[in-house]
Amino acid sequence: MNGAAIPEELIESELFGHVKGSFTGAVDDRKGKWEQAHGGTLFLDEIGDMSPRTQAKILRAIQDGRITPVGSTKTIATDVRIVAATNRDLPAMIRSGTFREDLYFRLAVVPLRVPPLNERPEDIPALATHFSARLALRRGRRPKTFTPAALEALARRHWPGNVRELQNVVERAVLMTAGPVVDLSGLPEEDEGFRREGDLTLAPVRRWPRRGMSSSGGRDEGPRRGERKCLAGGRAAGPRPDDASPQASRLGRRGAKEERL
Repeated sequence: MNGAAIPEELIESELFGHVKGSFTGAVDDRKGKWEQAHGGTLFLDEIGDMSPRTQAKILRAIQDGRITPVGSTKTIATDVRIVAATNRDLPAMIRSGTFREDLYFRLAVVPLRVPPLNERPEDIPALATHFSARLALRRGRRPKTFTPAALEALARRHWPGNVRELQNVVERAVLMTAGPVVDLSGLPEEDEGFRREGDLTLAPVRRWPRRGMSSSGGRDEGPRRGERKCLAGGRAAGPRPDDASPQASRLGRRGAKEERL
């Protein structure tokens, strides 16, 4: 369960369930994630983004071993193992008063720290191969491989976006490479702006390999405003005006001649 993706007014219902008529739209009784995980494990992702009110309810459920669905007066006994994760600095949040110290020590029975990607470059080749194979499976294609030079270049990157950024770079390189092997020229350029904290710059868009074709596979009508550059998380695939095919140029000249007539 991702605590950052659920609105505050719904998270209690998602965690502990609700009874029919407890709020508008509650047309039936519904078990929450906590009760569904009875006898097993509940994973709470992004727990550092949960509000103090939600933190208090989670702490009470852990301490008492019982939950109360929204709108109900009955408590339900549960036996749930909690695994929580966050990319926040919880001790710093405790000092600032935004995370409960008692909940932290309830959760930190066996703390595990996963270092960022730039601290473990030896994992990058295996991760790149995994993401390429997963993309190929989703698209029903053969997985593409990476040359040693391409893998070395990936290992030298800064990776401020961590594993998610690597996944996006691998998918982009695989989609933009026509052959079965991704070499150094197939990798998108790293945006130097992300090496400076808080400097969110725009990255130039690489050309689509097939001239005159859009990312959807159809004939493109030219770039739209704002498609030349995008943030590192996105991509515009429209061709430049000088990339138009000879056939498109002839059609353009014919249309202009007809308009003059």
